[in-house]
Amino acid sequence: MLRGIALNRQPGFHFPGNFLDISFDQVGRDASHLSVGPGPWCADANGEIDLGSLAILADLALAACMRAHLGRATRLATVSMNLQFTCAPRTGRLAATGRFQGFVRHGAGRLGMSRVSVEGKAGLLCFGSGTFIALDPPRDVTLHPVPLRTHESPEPRRLMEKDLGKKETEILRRADAALAADGAFIERFWGYRPHRSKSGAECTLQSGLHIGNRVGHAQGGILLAVAAATAGATRELEDRPSRPPHRGGPHAHRRPQPAPGARSRDYALRGR
Repeated sequence: MLRGIALNRQPGFHFPGNFLDISFDQVGRDASHLSVGPGPWCADANGEIDLGSLAILADLALAACMRAHLGRATRLATVSMNLQFTCAPRTGRLAATGRFQGFVRHGAGRLGMSRVSVEGKAGLLCFGSGTFIALDPPRDVTLHPVPLRTHESPEPRRLMEKDLGKKETEILRRADAALAADGAFIERFWGYRPHRSKSGAECTLQSGLHIGNRVGHAQGGILLAVAAATAGATRELEDRPSRPPHRGGPHAHRRPQPAPGARSRDYALRGR
């Protein structure tokens, strides 16, 4: 956790990507190759890389090749994203390939389209597509070029807890609470806590630096993963299958809804 916080002090990226140590192995205008390694910090209840981590990787791979056309500092907002899963186990180092498909013509903004596939030790895990729109950053945010670190990049300077700022300390406290709670650490850390509702299941995702993108909004891959977990929990709450539904299969898409009475930038996901 302290390593992710240290990496996050370099401007240009976001905490979820730094915490997972997403590797930008090769970034080009036609295709981009990104990867993420396994570890206990991102393992779900089955010991596989959790759906949130995979979805973050896929989201970044989809956007990377489009950003190569516009500049590394460009803000890209995820407009839509879908993933079709093979239900193969998410083990080993996951490698995502994003392929740019061009810009939508005659639009009011620069809306780009990409395809993605993600493979692991067991082979193809999922494939999908996404659309992203280039936006100006908020008035109080200055965007820097994405650093494009790889898993071979130099290690950051080690931090001690006494070196942390207020928001950084909040991340550490959240991690401590996730470790102390039942269930997989990473799902507790991201905020996967679906519960029964009248129509199925719902989950309120707390906003914060731990799930934030480059401008502080919820990262697109995280939203897809929590939506999929909430939809899967609808069936899980009904008949408690032997395997948790977080493989994301056979398909997953994101459609966040505002939470009634929720704080600004909190997100409610409902499944049925």
